[in-house]
Amino acid sequence: MTYTNYFYNNLLLNNPMAISMINPTVDQKLDYQLYFLLRTYRWKEDEYIAEPARLAQPDASKAWVSYSQDEDKRLFRFDIFDSTLLELPQQGSTCWQMLRAEYQTCRVRNHATGQESQRDASAELLMGVAVVIVAENLTEAHTVPMTLRDSQGKELGQMLFGPKQTLFSLSEKDHEEASQFTAFQPRYAQPLLEKAKVSHWQLEWAEEEQWHLVPVRDEENDDNPIFAVYGVSGKQESLAKFAELLLYGEGGKSRNTVLMHLMSGLLMRDWQYSHIYAAASRLLDRLDKENAAYRSQTDEALRCTDTETLQEKLQAMRTLDAEAKHILGRIQGTIKTLQVNRENLPNRMDTVQRVTQKHGWSIDWQWAQDSLTKLQQVAFPDRGRPPSPSLAPALLEEFTYDIEELRNRQIYIEGALKHLEGSGMRWQVAIEERKMELSESFGKIGHVIIFLVALAEMGHAFSRSGGGHEATSTEMGECWKLQAPGDWLFNCLHWSDSSPVIHFITKLLNSPTVYLVFVILILLPVGKELWKVMRRKWQCRKCKKQLGKTN
Repeated sequence: MTYTNYFYNNLLLNNPMAISMINPTVDQKLDYQLYFLLRTYRWKEDEYIAEPARLAQPDASKAWVSYSQDEDKRLFRFDIFDSTLLELPQQGSTCWQMLRAEYQTCRVRNHATGQESQRDASAELLMGVAVVIVAENLTEAHTVPMTLRDSQGKELGQMLFGPKQTLFSLSEKDHEEASQFTAFQPRYAQPLLEKAKVSHWQLEWAEEEQWHLVPVRDEENDDNPIFAVYGVSGKQESLAKFAELLLYGEGGKSRNTVLMHLMSGLLMRDWQYSHIYAAASRLLDRLDKENAAYRSQTDEALRCTDTETLQEKLQAMRTLDAEAKHILGRIQGTIKTLQVNRENLPNRMDTVQRVTQKHGWSIDWQWAQDSLTKLQQVAFPDRGRPPSPSLAPALLEEFTYDIEELRNRQIYIEGALKHLEGSGMRWQVAIEERKMELSESFGKIGHVIIFLVALAEMGHAFSRSGGGHEATSTEMGECWKLQAPGDWLFNCLHWSDSSPVIHFITKLLNSPTVYLVFVILILLPVGKELWKVMRRKWQCRKCKKQLGKTN
């Protein structure tokens, strides 16, 4: 079965809503471009990875045009003519294989060992891929289908990229007709969204496989290239000139095109936002789930939990708290980067404006409701009219939206951490109470043991106190000489001129019955502690039964 037949048989038949979105002209021939944005270098774990040195020298003989971006990124452009969008995954794989051939000699230095080597690191340097469609009229017929797979490689369905918002338009002077540059947005059916439970996707492909999308991998050291779609439309008589200025340049190899100045910023914004937003969303879902489980634990259930389990849960909370603070640091760094890029974007837009004016074109930035910074008001007057403080270009609005979304995630995570901190305090209090109870129990048992030993020693002493004594004289006075090891207490009492009351107490202590009463009285605290333990076990058993009935 061909890709086209698979697309119509599975997507359109299983999703009737898609029939109204795409008409049979989806396989029409058209022109489009592929942009690949790669880092020029990257730190990944203990390795420093740098692109091959020869890429810094432009080579007009290659099948692509490369453009250096801020010294740390490189943008490649492939021009695809007279092809269909259904062939896009295969066309993209072919272009990527050509690029990979140039990246076989990436320079890799291990920071730990200091050893240097060369290998293919193209996948580790790739940040994103963009498709720019060229058509006279952008309609739902130009929707780009992409296969979705889960993290285990299981196919989930199709994602459709359709026209969303015009970012800017270009028109020749004294001509009202304008050609437009439009951003596409992903669309897929709600059941698929609920099944996937993912809001951001990244591009992936294996050897001899077509492109497909998988959930974004959000760890810092992960490779997570994003995928974006844009479109260029206009009247046929002006579209060729517009495409030359915007996309291809003179002779098709020029680097001074409008999109060469803007595309890296568009892809960078999408890349920076998508993977950290995915990481924040997954963390927030995890925090909400854990907090709900912790809040459902009653004080009675905590008292019934053994100390080892309490300590394990408390350690898990601390680990989750550390992970959350790491993500919060990444969010703050991304917000700062987006803010810097947002402030730098007007400079690029100003450069684009000068390029278009040089070629006799007038650019019209699409404005969105927002406040203008002073720099924006100077750089982008509203076509001769005084700038309104409630207007801003849609390109800048995209950055603002991403920043606000990340700030919202940051606030939600901080709130969830407060709940987690409260649960941790409950667990800590439960552990401290358990330790105090245990310490008190051991203390009571220790006192009982000491007192029993003392009583035993006293009984032993009194039982052997019948021996005589004699006095010896020294220059310091008289003292008593003990004649047996156990007679010292009796001799001391006798030496202190003991009274009949003392003799009665002595006889009483020598009585086994009285001694047994003392032992029973002293063992009462031990019995009390044993009763507490038995009562707690009974209550815990009752509590578990109630929870079982509730569940």
